[in-house]
Amino acid sequence: MKITGQIPEKLKSDLVRICAEVFFPQFDQATRDALTKLRYSDNAYPIFQKAGLVYDSPSAQKVRLFSETASHFANSFDWWLGGLDEDALAAFPAQELTLIIREAKDARAFPKRWALVGGKVFGKKMIALKWDSIWSKISAFDLPFPPFQLDSGYEVRDIDYREAKSLKLPIPLGLTTTLNLNVNLEDFRKRLIQEIDRVELAKAQI
Repeated sequence: MKITGQIPEKLKSDLVRICAEVFFPQFDQATRDALTKLRYSDNAYPIFQKAGLVYDSPSAQKVRLFSETASHFANSFDWWLGGLDEDALAAFPAQELTLIIREAKDARAFPKRWALVGGKVFGKKMIALKWDSIWSKISAFDLPFPPFQLDSGYEVRDIDYREAKSLKLPIPLGLTTTLNLNVNLEDFRKRLIQEIDRVELAKAQI
């Protein structure tokens, strides 16, 4: 099994850049770049101080959410792209949508969303081939890799060939499938803004 097609070379950096622009529209590019390089445990106070802004508790929460979101997109893109390698597909042609954070606010909504867009359930497992369009359909960002929503609590895990075959998934052997990832970056920006607004509204109602 081999997948060919067009995947934008700069997609990962574009996603991270837009995250920084959406989370911190008041900052210049140099300040956004500095925040992008932060790790979860780093203190953003010096960056805010240099920009002449107050680093308070809401600011710290926003930096943390930005860092988690940007890193999640970047790491998941790398993992997803690596999983489309010909050898990787031969060994692990499918993946499972799996809950890793059980206390996530919208964790129960995803099985319903999966069913709504035509996803198949095997036992209690939500599994599909890696190139199935369902991965984009369940995403609030229209992307085939996590995060599918900012607070879903769901990730994906590889399903090996033997298990996928036992589930009678339609795995084509010796064939080439074309996968074109055409991402509208402005649409992604709008979707990200909507997700941030949704998360902040949910927190305000607690």
